[in-house]
Amino acid sequence: MGEAKGHSKVEMRRRNLAVMLTRVQRSGAMSRSELTNALGLSRTTVLELSQQLAELGLVTEADSPREAGAGRPSRVVRASDRVVSLAVNPESDALTVGLVTLGGVLLRSVRIPTQGSMTPEQAADAAAGAWAALRDELPTGAIVVGAGAAIPGQVAREAGLVLNAPRLGWHDVAFAEMLHGRLGMPVAIDNNARVVTATEHLRGVARDCSDFIYVFAGAGGIGGGVFSGGRPLLGKSGLAGEIGHVRLTADAVADFGGLTGTLEAHVRRDEIVDVLGGMSGDDLELDARIAVAQGPEFTAIATRQLEALAGALGSLANVFDPQALVLGGFAGSLYQRLPEAFDAALAASVLPGIGAGLEVRTSVDTASAVLAGAAQLAFEPVLADPLSVAFVPRE
Repeated sequence: MGEAKGHSKVEMRRRNLAVMLTRVQRSGAMSRSELTNALGLSRTTVLELSQQLAELGLVTEADSPREAGAGRPSRVVRASDRVVSLAVNPESDALTVGLVTLGGVLLRSVRIPTQGSMTPEQAADAAAGAWAALRDELPTGAIVVGAGAAIPGQVAREAGLVLNAPRLGWHDVAFAEMLHGRLGMPVAIDNNARVVTATEHLRGVARDCSDFIYVFAGAGGIGGGVFSGGRPLLGKSGLAGEIGHVRLTADAVADFGGLTGTLEAHVRRDEIVDVLGGMSGDDLELDARIAVAQGPEFTAIATRQLEALAGALGSLANVFDPQALVLGGFAGSLYQRLPEAFDAALAASVLPGIGAGLEVRTSVDTASAVLAGAAQLAFEPVLADPLSVAFVPRE
């Protein structure tokens, strides 16, 4: 019985460490007194947990500013910026690799433009080359826990397989294993839209929402995700959220997955880029171009795309009754430029009771959000069990 009791205490400590680290990462910073109230633990237990996490290198502690009339200030606990993961995002027009801290800070990123899509082998090699350059810039004592890759396509996350990424031309690729071989660190992969949806809920524009629909509009097509009751909807195979393949019309225009008449077939980044005269930059450059775009051709195309988007999201809102619709990437840029076109079409598509109070929010910097979401894949084992990860600090 004594052994069972001791084992139970160890497991309880392990769980409490995980819960505290997860809460600190989500909040950015919390005082010990705030953690005591939030976790329902004693002050002594919170003190011991925070000190152990600090010894592991996962958090830092500092005195909080003394407030007027206050007694001894409570120490503030933050996720350590020395704990880092590598984020990889292959797209049809570029490969982006970045270093992201446990606190969500993007330290540095490298964007490698491509002429068409890379093969999986080329993408893995390029990621390894970027990592070789980035690692030399890591500060002494940095702890790299692994890598995460965000893929514009269907991903079997547990198996580490890219099932189908039409814009990349990848099918049934063991990309996690391939990256692991090049990088020499643990690697996790997932769909790009799904990781961005989780990022927006963790620390983005949907942080205060338990129920929202996110649409990801980028070079790889239209994806998305749904949060319901504070949890992501994954589906039986973990592939839920393919908003771009919602069928809108009976026409023969095909999307990147080969389905016809879908949202992705009618809302396309390349069409917007073409009407703006072409470009080779990222979403922030496109956002700046859209913000000042003029002319009847641009207005007609943008209005048509926004109306298609509103029709699809209105139908989904009728199903899920969300607090907010979050428009990411160039969809957010188009909405900021011509909100009336989207709002009118949405009002005509959503039931009054559901539409009442329904917010539309935008998040146009998907490049940074994708990297943060990819990095979070590598942080998840650390958050789940801070004691189980073998860290190798950079000397």
